[in-house]
Amino acid sequence: MAIKNIVFDVGGVFAIWQPKAIFRKYFKTEADVEKFMKEIDFEGMNSKGDLGISVSALSKEIAEKFPQYAEAILAYDRDWLDTITNEIDGTKDLVGELKKNGYKIYILSNWESDKFRLFDSKYKILDMADGYIISGDIKKVKPFAEIYNALTQKYNLKGEECVFLDDRLENVEGAKNVGWQAILFKDAKSAEVDLQKLGVKTNCFVKNKNR
Repeated sequence: MAIKNIVFDVGGVFAIWQPKAIFRKYFKTEADVEKFMKEIDFEGMNSKGDLGISVSALSKEIAEKFPQYAEAILAYDRDWLDTITNEIDGTKDLVGELKKNGYKIYILSNWESDKFRLFDSKYKILDMADGYIISGDIKKVKPFAEIYNALTQKYNLKGEECVFLDDRLENVEGAKNVGWQAILFKDAKSAEVDLQKLGVKTNCFVKNKNR
Protein backbone atom coordinates (compact mmCIF):
# COMPACT_ATOMS: atom_id res chain seq x y z
CA MET A 1 0.00 0.00 0.00
CA ALA A 2 1.32 3.45 -0.91
CA ILE A 3 2.73 5.74 1.76
CA LYS A 4 0.49 8.74 2.44
CA ASN A 5 1.68 9.92 5.85
CA ILE A 6 5.22 10.89 6.85
CA VAL A 7 5.73 10.91 10.62
CA PHE A 8 8.74 12.68 12.13
CA ASP A 9 10.45 12.58 15.49
CA VAL A 10 11.81 15.97 16.59
CA GLY A 11 14.98 15.70 18.69
CA GLY A 12 17.80 14.46 16.49
CA VAL A 13 15.66 14.99 13.39
CA PHE A 14 14.66 18.67 13.39
CA ALA A 15 16.94 19.93 16.15
CA ILE A 16 19.90 18.98 18.32
CA TRP A 17 19.03 18.67 22.01
CA GLN A 18 22.11 18.88 24.24
CA PRO A 19 21.50 19.35 27.99
CA LYS A 20 25.23 19.46 28.59
CA ALA A 21 25.22 22.87 26.92
CA ILE A 22 23.79 24.24 30.17
CA PHE A 23 25.62 22.02 32.63
CA ARG A 24 29.03 22.81 31.17
CA LYS A 25 28.63 26.35 32.55
CA TYR A 26 28.68 24.98 36.10
CA PHE A 27 31.44 22.35 35.97
CA LYS A 28 35.11 22.55 35.05
CA THR A 29 35.47 19.38 32.98
CA GLU A 30 33.39 17.06 30.85
CA ALA A 31 34.07 14.31 33.37
CA ASP A 32 32.55 16.50 36.09
CA VAL A 33 29.43 17.01 33.95
CA GLU A 34 29.13 13.28 33.37
CA LYS A 35 29.55 12.54 37.09
CA PHE A 36 26.92 15.13 38.01
CA MET A 37 24.37 13.85 35.50
CA LYS A 38 24.86 10.28 36.66
CA GLU A 39 24.63 11.24 40.33
CA ILE A 40 21.32 13.08 39.98
CA ASP A 41 20.03 10.42 37.54
CA PHE A 42 19.41 12.94 34.79
CA GLU A 43 18.28 10.17 32.42
CA GLY A 44 15.61 9.14 34.91
CA MET A 45 14.53 12.75 35.31
CA ASN A 46 14.19 13.13 31.57
CA SER A 47 12.20 9.91 31.30
CA LYS A 48 9.76 11.16 33.93
CA GLY A 49 9.34 14.36 31.94
CA ASP A 50 8.55 12.37 28.82
CA LEU A 51 5.84 10.61 30.82
CA GLY A 52 4.14 13.86 31.76
CA ILE A 53 5.78 15.20 34.92
CA SER A 54 6.81 18.84 34.49
CA VAL A 55 10.50 19.67 34.28
CA SER A 56 9.91 22.56 36.66
CA ALA A 57 8.54 20.25 39.34
CA LEU A 58 11.25 17.66 38.77
CA SER A 59 14.01 20.26 38.93
CA LYS A 60 12.79 21.64 42.24
CA GLU A 61 12.49 18.16 43.70
CA ILE A 62 15.98 17.12 42.61
CA ALA A 63 17.54 20.44 43.66
CA GLU A 64 16.21 19.86 47.18
CA LYS A 65 17.69 16.36 47.17
CA PHE A 66 21.07 17.59 45.86
CA PRO A 67 21.48 21.13 47.26
CA GLN A 68 25.16 21.17 46.29
CA TYR A 69 24.03 21.10 42.66
CA ALA A 70 20.93 23.26 43.01
CA GLU A 71 22.22 26.09 40.83
CA ALA A 72 22.91 23.81 37.85
CA ILE A 73 19.69 21.82 38.27
CA LEU A 74 17.46 24.88 38.48
CA ALA A 75 19.29 26.45 35.53
CA TYR A 76 18.24 23.47 33.44
CA ASP A 77 14.61 24.43 33.95
CA ARG A 78 15.14 28.20 33.73
CA ASP A 79 17.43 28.19 30.68
CA TRP A 80 16.04 25.06 29.05
CA LEU A 81 15.78 26.56 25.56
CA ASP A 82 19.59 26.80 25.54
CA THR A 83 19.67 22.99 25.36
CA ILE A 84 18.57 23.28 21.72
CA THR A 85 21.96 24.00 20.24
CA ASN A 86 21.09 23.94 16.54
CA GLU A 87 18.56 23.01 13.91
CA ILE A 88 19.40 20.05 11.71
CA ASP A 89 20.12 21.10 8.15
CA GLY A 90 17.59 20.17 5.52
CA THR A 91 14.76 18.62 7.52
CA LYS A 92 12.38 21.55 7.14
CA ASP A 93 13.23 21.71 3.42
CA LEU A 94 12.42 18.00 3.10
CA VAL A 95 9.11 18.50 4.89
CA GLY A 96 8.23 21.35 2.58
CA GLU A 97 8.92 19.18 -0.46
CA LEU A 98 6.84 16.33 0.93
CA LYS A 99 3.90 18.64 1.65
CA LYS A 100 4.16 20.09 -1.86
CA ASN A 101 3.85 16.56 -3.19
CA GLY A 102 0.67 15.91 -1.24
CA TYR A 103 1.90 13.93 1.75
CA LYS A 104 0.48 14.49 5.22
CA ILE A 105 3.07 15.38 7.86
CA TYR A 106 2.80 14.30 11.50
CA ILE A 107 4.98 14.75 14.58
CA LEU A 108 5.50 11.96 17.12
CA SER A 109 7.98 12.72 19.87
CA ASN A 110 8.96 11.87 23.43
CA TRP A 111 8.95 15.22 25.16
CA GLU A 112 7.72 16.95 28.30
CA SER A 113 4.67 18.98 27.36
CA ASP A 114 5.65 22.48 28.54
CA LYS A 115 9.18 22.29 27.17
CA PHE A 116 7.95 21.07 23.81
CA ARG A 117 5.64 24.09 23.56
CA LEU A 118 8.56 26.33 24.50
CA PHE A 119 10.64 24.70 21.79
CA ASP A 120 7.86 25.03 19.24
CA SER A 121 7.28 28.69 20.09
CA LYS A 122 10.74 29.36 18.65
CA TYR A 123 11.18 26.70 15.98
CA LYS A 124 7.57 26.45 14.67
CA ILE A 125 7.61 22.73 13.93
CA LEU A 126 3.87 22.32 14.41
CA ASP A 127 3.15 24.97 11.78
CA MET A 128 4.37 22.41 9.24
CA ALA A 129 2.38 19.48 10.61
CA ASP A 130 -1.08 18.10 9.96
CA GLY A 131 -1.15 16.64 13.46
CA TYR A 132 1.01 15.52 16.37
CA ILE A 133 1.34 13.43 19.50
CA ILE A 134 3.71 14.45 22.29
CA SER A 135 4.42 11.80 24.92
CA GLY A 136 4.03 14.15 27.87
CA ASP A 137 0.48 14.97 26.78
CA ILE A 138 -0.72 11.37 26.80
CA LYS A 139 1.76 9.80 29.27
CA LYS A 140 2.80 7.16 26.72
CA VAL A 141 6.29 6.93 25.24
CA LYS A 142 8.16 5.43 22.33
CA PRO A 143 9.08 2.68 21.65
CA PHE A 144 5.88 1.21 23.11
CA ALA A 145 2.95 0.49 20.82
CA GLU A 146 0.45 2.71 22.61
CA ILE A 147 1.95 5.99 21.42
CA TYR A 148 2.12 4.94 17.76
CA ASN A 149 -1.46 3.69 17.94
CA ALA A 150 -2.52 6.94 19.58
CA LEU A 151 -1.43 8.87 16.49
CA THR A 152 -3.22 6.59 14.03
CA GLN A 153 -6.38 6.58 16.14
CA LYS A 154 -6.39 10.36 16.69
CA TYR A 155 -6.10 11.13 12.98
CA ASN A 156 -7.80 8.02 11.56
CA LEU A 157 -4.67 6.85 9.76
CA LYS A 158 -3.78 3.40 8.45
CA GLY A 159 -0.48 2.16 9.84
CA GLU A 160 0.53 0.59 6.54
CA GLU A 161 0.26 4.04 4.92
CA CYS A 162 2.66 5.61 7.46
CA VAL A 163 6.44 5.87 7.47
CA PHE A 164 8.25 7.05 10.61
CA LEU A 165 11.62 8.80 10.79
CA ASP A 166 13.51 8.70 14.10
CA ASP A 167 17.16 8.90 15.09
CA ARG A 168 16.90 6.08 17.67
CA LEU A 169 16.83 2.48 16.49
CA GLU A 170 14.52 1.27 19.26
CA ASN A 171 11.90 3.81 18.20
CA VAL A 172 12.21 2.75 14.56
CA GLU A 173 11.69 -0.85 15.63
CA GLY A 174 8.70 0.20 17.74
CA ALA A 175 7.05 1.69 14.66
CA LYS A 176 7.73 -1.44 12.63
CA ASN A 177 6.18 -3.54 15.38
CA VAL A 178 2.81 -1.81 14.88
CA GLY A 179 2.89 -2.23 11.11
CA TRP A 180 4.43 1.05 9.99
CA GLN A 181 7.35 1.52 7.64
CA ALA A 182 10.23 3.20 9.45
CA ILE A 183 13.59 4.82 8.69
CA LEU A 184 16.55 5.40 10.99
CA PHE A 185 17.26 9.11 10.49
CA LYS A 186 20.89 10.13 9.99
CA ASP A 187 20.52 13.30 7.93
CA ALA A 188 17.90 14.83 5.65
CA LYS A 189 19.56 13.82 2.39
CA SER A 190 19.92 10.13 3.27
CA ALA A 191 16.40 10.16 4.72
CA GLU A 192 15.11 11.35 1.36
CA VAL A 193 16.92 8.49 -0.39
CA ASP A 194 15.35 6.01 2.03
CA LEU A 195 11.92 7.56 1.46
CA GLN A 196 12.39 7.26 -2.29
CA LYS A 197 13.14 3.55 -1.87
CA LEU A 198 9.69 3.22 -0.29
CA GLY A 199 8.09 4.87 -3.30
CA VAL A 200 7.71 8.32 -1.75
CA LYS A 201 7.82 11.09 -4.34
CA THR A 202 10.33 13.67 -3.19
CA ASN A 203 13.04 15.55 -5.04
CA CYS A 204 14.46 17.97 -2.49
CA PHE A 205 18.09 16.84 -2.55
CA VAL A 206 18.31 13.72 -4.73
CA LYS A 207 16.63 13.07 -8.08
CA ASN A 208 13.78 10.61 -7.53
CA LYS A 209 13.53 7.90 -10.16
CA ASN A 210 9.91 7.27 -9.07
CA ARG A 211 8.77 10.72 -10.24
